[in-house]
Amino acid sequence: MKRTLAAAVLGLLALFSYAVPAYPWGWAAHTHVIDQAGTKKPAANLQEVYGGMAVDSFNYLILADPNLAPVQNILFHEAHYQPLPLWENAPPALKPLAYGFVSHNEAWGEDWTAHIQNLTIGGREGYVIIKAEELAGALSAALQGAVGADALLVVSHELIEYGVDLLVRKELNPGIGLEIAKAAMLRHSDFPALLAATFGPKLAPLGFSPEQAAALITGAEEAFRQNMVLYGMILALPDDAMLMDYLVQFLKPQAQAYFDANGIILPPGVDLDQVIRFAIAASMQLCADDYRKELGRTKSHTVSQMAVNGVLYRGLFTAKK
Repeated sequence: MKRTLAAAVLGLLALFSYAVPAYPWGWAAHTHVIDQAGTKKPAANLQEVYGGMAVDSFNYLILADPNLAPVQNILFHEAHYQPLPLWENAPPALKPLAYGFVSHNEAWGEDWTAHIQNLTIGGREGYVIIKAEELAGALSAALQGAVGADALLVVSHELIEYGVDLLVRKELNPGIGLEIAKAAMLRHSDFPALLAATFGPKLAPLGFSPEQAAALITGAEEAFRQNMVLYGMILALPDDAMLMDYLVQFLKPQAQAYFDANGIILPPGVDLDQVIRFAIAASMQLCADDYRKELGRTKSHTVSQMAVNGVLYRGLFTAKK
């Protein structure tokens, strides 16, 4: 079983070696929160899980094409700050996906505690931001000072998320990787069309026709969905050392693409594999004592804010495949 799963992961890595990185929180963290906040019906829960991850479908379009920066800016803002239209547009069969999607948002949802204001560790910033600032000094040394402050914070931010995800897998839900992969594989086939109908018109000022906007949005979502299958399978690997090997392979091309896009050249002495391993281990250590409390408060905060904003779904609808 271990060998079969590892072979499948290796094959997917070859196909998706330039998969997009995460954004606050990481996908396992989002999955853990929606598991606690949403329905307990298995089929609908998987739809909620995927919806809660799919907000990040548009985060890194510019790594594929720098000319898509205006598109990325619009879609990121709409998905993370204006998610309610998707909830309102969703038919009953897609309400579980829409519930997960809305829960993720950065305006007042799960990502608010990650990126804007934490609820447990003090200070006036999000949990992930504070932890990223703590990681940045050590990471700068590991990168031999080659990465400037702004880019360093972005990289530290990403690595903190992966560290929290690994803690969730290790301490809270060892089966979370298979849950993520299964949610991506079974997401309702009508969901991409809902994304395009909701957010496609926002691209009209950039000159996109409805058909062009729909093609871009559904293409980005499909690439993201495949990426979540891969990431879930990596987290599902039972051997920790093997998992880390594959996670490094998953992250290294993403990191290199980010550095290339920002004109960052690493010194010859920097071994990016080892930097990633060091930074993930450091991230786990920085978050180990307090991430559970922050995720718990994030769940309570998000549930109350969903109700305040009229998102009152409680698993009354079931997702149809």
